[in-house]
Amino acid sequence: MNIGVEFDNLQSVEDIIKKFGEKQREVIVKRLSRIGEKCVNVARNLPSPTAEAAGKKHQPNYIDWTSNLRHSISYIVGLDGTIRIADLRTDKVKESPNKNLSADAVNEILAKSDKGIILIMVAGMDYAKYVSQKGYDVLDSAVLEMKAEFQKLVSLLNKI
Repeated sequence: MNIGVEFDNLQSVEDIIKKFGEKQREVIVKRLSRIGEKCVNVARNLPSPTAEAAGKKHQPNYIDWTSNLRHSISYIVGLDGTIRIADLRTDKVKESPNKNLSADAVNEILAKSDKGIILIMVAGMDYAKYVSQKGYDVLDSAVLEMKAEFQKLVSLLNKI
């Protein structure tokens, strides 16, 4: 005896699978956003030596003269080449010839990664690299935190 089965609702099954995948991606986007917030807060809240330390060794933290560098530290979570969640702090940076380049840097990176989910953290002032190369902690602590948090996320996802 042959039993034939027809699925009238095959499209709805595919829709359910698609929605499940979208929900998983949304959960990962939100989790990466929390990681981004945590890491940016680490970088923004590093202690700053006092002005009296100028000219003296005061590693690992730089003197935060104008707050521009710390306020330019931002993150975004991108999904398939578009910004999904962003904390681009352009409003807090004081008028300066060294404009905040966070949005430009983010858009440049996003243009190169048009598939998948990405977390980007930037220090937007044009002198950020110079300060970092001098041995000061601009994003170093935040990157270490990001790596640790990302490993936790990967471990969690591997359990699913």
